[in-house]
Amino acid sequence: MKTIIKIVLFLSALSHFSYSQQYGFRQYNLQDGLPQSQIGRLAEDQYGRLWIGTYYGGVSVFDGQSFVNYGPEEGMMEGDVVYLTTSEDGDTYAVTTSGVTRFGGSRVTSYPLPSNLAPEISEAGHAAEFTDGKLWMGSRNPGLYVWQPDTLIHLTAANGYVDQITTAIGKDEIGNLWFGTGNGILLKQEDGQIITKGTLPNPGIIYSMTQDGFDRWWLATSNGIFLYQYGKITEWLPGKGILDGLAVYRIALDNDGGTWVATSKGGVFLYERGSFYHFGVRDGFSNYEVIDVFSDQKGNVWIGSDGAGLFQFGGRQFSYLSQYNGLNALAGYTISELGPDKLLIHTDNSGIQLFENGTMTTLGVEDGLPAEIATFVFQDRRGRHWVGTENGAAQYQDGSFVPLPFSPPQEELQNEISYITDDAQGNLWLGSYGHLFKWDGSQLQHWSLPESLVMPQSIVDCILVRKDGKVLVGADKHVILFDPTTEAFDYFLPQQKPLHSYYTIKIEEDIDGVLWFAILNYGVIRYDGQGFISYSKEEGLTSNQLYQMFVDSHGHRWVGSEKGVDRLEIDEDGNLVTVIHYGPLEGFKGQETQIGAVMEASDGKIWFGTVGGYMIYNPRYDRPTLEPPFAYVKGMELFFEKPDWLAYSDALDSLSGLPIDLHLPYRENHITFNFAAVDLKYPEKVRYRHRLLPLQESWSPPLPEGRAVFSSLPPGSYEFQVLAANHSGVWMPQNRPLTYSFVITPPFWRTPWFFILISLSIIAIITSTVRYRVSRLNKTRKLLEEMVEQRTIELNQKNRKLEDTGEELKTALDDVASKNRSITQSIQYARRIQEAVFPSQKTVRAYFPETFVLYRPKDIVSGDFLWFAHRQEYSVMAVADCTGHGVPGAFMSMIGNTALNQIVKENRVFDPGEILDRLRNHVVTSLQLDSEGLRRTDGMDVAIISYHHSHDELKFAGAKRPLYKVSDGKLAEYKGNFEPIGYLGEIEFDGYKTIDIPWLPGEMLYLASDGYADQFGGPENKKIMVKGLKDQLTHLAPDPMHRQLQSLDDTFWSWKSHQPQTDDILVVGLRHPSS
Repeated sequence: MKTIIKIVLFLSALSHFSYSQQYGFRQYNLQDGLPQSQIGRLAEDQYGRLWIGTYYGGVSVFDGQSFVNYGPEEGMMEGDVVYLTTSEDGDTYAVTTSGVTRFGGSRVTSYPLPSNLAPEISEAGHAAEFTDGKLWMGSRNPGLYVWQPDTLIHLTAANGYVDQITTAIGKDEIGNLWFGTGNGILLKQEDGQIITKGTLPNPGIIYSMTQDGFDRWWLATSNGIFLYQYGKITEWLPGKGILDGLAVYRIALDNDGGTWVATSKGGVFLYERGSFYHFGVRDGFSNYEVIDVFSDQKGNVWIGSDGAGLFQFGGRQFSYLSQYNGLNALAGYTISELGPDKLLIHTDNSGIQLFENGTMTTLGVEDGLPAEIATFVFQDRRGRHWVGTENGAAQYQDGSFVPLPFSPPQEELQNEISYITDDAQGNLWLGSYGHLFKWDGSQLQHWSLPESLVMPQSIVDCILVRKDGKVLVGADKHVILFDPTTEAFDYFLPQQKPLHSYYTIKIEEDIDGVLWFAILNYGVIRYDGQGFISYSKEEGLTSNQLYQMFVDSHGHRWVGSEKGVDRLEIDEDGNLVTVIHYGPLEGFKGQETQIGAVMEASDGKIWFGTVGGYMIYNPRYDRPTLEPPFAYVKGMELFFEKPDWLAYSDALDSLSGLPIDLHLPYRENHITFNFAAVDLKYPEKVRYRHRLLPLQESWSPPLPEGRAVFSSLPPGSYEFQVLAANHSGVWMPQNRPLTYSFVITPPFWRTPWFFILISLSIIAIITSTVRYRVSRLNKTRKLLEEMVEQRTIELNQKNRKLEDTGEELKTALDDVASKNRSITQSIQYARRIQEAVFPSQKTVRAYFPETFVLYRPKDIVSGDFLWFAHRQEYSVMAVADCTGHGVPGAFMSMIGNTALNQIVKENRVFDPGEILDRLRNHVVTSLQLDSEGLRRTDGMDVAIISYHHSHDELKFAGAKRPLYKVSDGKLAEYKGNFEPIGYLGEIEFDGYKTIDIPWLPGEMLYLASDGYADQFGGPENKKIMVKGLKDQLTHLAPDPMHRQLQSLDDTFWSWKSHQPQTDDILVVGLRHPSS
């Protein structure tokens, strides 16, 4: 019954501060890795990790990334964890209801307490402390217990202590122990003497004692909070009545001057700057039983609850006002500040809310509001406050409203105000559905938005009156420019699609005249009159779905979205420097913001309207953490498994559990490092960079995962290094990284002693081999000397015979040389005869002035020949390639030359096809061979043309040789017949066909044997090929004849280089005679 009365009194006491801004918490529970949801004790180790003692769930260690749990299976004493403390050497001790467990790195050592003593000690709660290698513990028995692994001493009045029940123990800055009893507090002096330092005004139980920076002791007792200072214990905040009837379990002092109080049945209290804040069931606690509250070295406040797990205070940079702590609506919209702690608030409920000193009052039609539903709240530059409604607008004055003189609406929604702003002259501008209004203090002007620019009744989303007096209006996915002097409307910068494709929800003009547009589903646009700069997700914004844009008094630009708010740092040139995001992780619980609902109050706080009420940002507490996090290696793996590291090292480190002086064999070369950096405020924002020297000289890019895998490492000495950055982006110094060194030993065949052994063996083998070879060589030398001597005798005899034979050979060789000179002279004479019967270039140029002839015999005489004749206005020219080259080819060329003279000059045959038919018959007859003695290859390949000068007619026939014509950079090939001039065997042959060819002035004709195209050479010793020849002719056709001749000749010799000439070469080119 007494307990119920206390709770009722407590809830009544809360009523005077329940309508106030509240802070947020982050909750960790079973699904996050905790072994149990009842948290009894909290502590911190030298790494900054949080140690969590539970009720019968063991101990959990949290480094921000994961929870590592210890229970009886890991060697811990079972039972409730009633106290946690850390010794001078870094070990952590847990006192449970059955004994003491020591955590030293990876080692867990447990020490049972006597069965009759353990419950007595565990009931003492926070009565335990470690100093001088001893664990001091209170109990329900009078006196004190001093524990060491091998001893347990009970101190009483008989041996230097007092016969009082000790329920709390604390250690001051210089290491002295203080004891809390039912009557007051005691101090153990340096000489070991126990003296009384203060007496409680009302006897009770001291559950815990905490010292602050002013040498004061805060005493959490069954009767509230007491302070010890100046040798006296006094009640804290007497007469407040807040904690009346509540037992206080624990007190924590945070880094911002706040006092945290954990109570039984009353939840948690925060006292700062004269105000109380209460946290309980509505903040996520399963009940009002809070057992421990703890502030770590970085200022994070942790709360251990009875059944709801672990809570982390979200910090003071964001607080909130919602329906859970005073707001009478779910969502918060536009807002205006009337004065300190006095606000006009527009919510999703009827009327306007007046929020004053934590009290919410609704103002409505009875107070002069033009309509029941409010739509907008605005404070102008003169400090006046305006409210838009479904039927016009009104000015708020001292608790009531003065409506503006709106005319009755001519159409639906005409007077439903959607936006309010003002200009530098104090005029008020209002927008509704399809309409624009201006109030100058005495007259209300009205304009309709032209339907040629926007859809009828398009909502006005935003208004900006520029410094030049012109008005920009965002409506219906357009930005409209309105000139009040001419009352003209037009599109603003119609060529800019973003301004006319999306809804513009806010327009601002800065002091430099630069325009800023917040555009829904696009981002932010900056326009300086010259060009546009866009800021969206691609540039670093959290979202393009913007609902708010605002510039605070410090020049920071804020944008709100469905994911929270971003603070943009933009330099004077418009470059986006940084984006700082605030979402649920940073304490912005409302998450999705409301359109236009943002305001900076006179105290510097910024209010953001959201779907869940108002989030209040306090820049005073938005401070970066300048100290980098503490990083450590959590563990290592070998081929993704945890081996027995003692098999590869001398020992394990007592704190980290890592192997010392690790030497791995060369096959064990796949290593994984798991590491962490402790930043408990925002552990998700921790980033890592790592490298493995000397394998990696450069650092990895920033990574969110504390894990590095290295496979197939070659033998050598390595140092693994890690850098970590905290949530503020502050990195560990590069010259002081986290390091771990290890060695991978090489196989025996790669060790120095093995190389030395191999070298010595090779030297010995070489020496033995050389000696053996020398012995063999000496024996061989003697044998050779004997053989040489014998052979010398034999050679002398043979030399005499050779001298006689030499005289005979000399006579024979002289005879051969004489005959060779005679044959050569005959061939040279044959060449002169052959050249004499060939037409001269002068004869040809008499009828074809632009002509060249490239003639290169392979031997002294040639199988290729040029034939030409002019009769009765016909010029006939043939290029022939006879079978073979040298003397055989020359004989065949003489047969061909004689036959052509008879056919053309004597018989007056000018048709090329008929000429070739007769030539073939003449060759076969002249050779006088039967069919069995002839081959198809015996004979010649011929290309022949006949040109009638007065008729300008060109005819062609070919026997395996083509004609090329080049005109306007294009080459045409005329192939004629495939049959050569010679014996054709049993093949049915209808004769050589004559082809009429158009030949225009300026066009070039080319006739050639196959010698040029078949020449080997070039970089890969290949033929020039017909394609190569045709490409040259196409390219050279426009050039003069001498340049064509020179180019073909130079190309031939360059291609041939040191290769032998393959065949006789003949290339003839001629241009139309009328060119």
